[in-house]
Amino acid sequence: RHGYTLLADLGTMGIKTIHPSVIYRTLREMEELEWIQSDWETDQTQGPPRRNYHLTVQGEEALHYWQHELSKSKLLITDLLSRINH
Repeated sequence: RHGYTLLADLGTMGIKTIHPSVIYRTLREMEELEWIQSDWETDQTQGPPRRNYHLTVQGEEALHYWQHELSKSKLLITDLLSRINH
């Protein structure tokens, strides 16, 4: 995926306040962590080459870890909200 495409995807999920520079900085940090790899897409017919980002094996592991952590957080928040509302 391209950074711009990722930014557009976040927008469709309702996350519209992230500045593009934050997306690209985060992508660089994720690449330093070896969670993603990038290469240049040079076979385009128009415009300059763009970086294409791919998830690595370490990135898959990080993704699964954070999915699990978010699920735990969701359960905690749901429990707190049910206690507040009763």
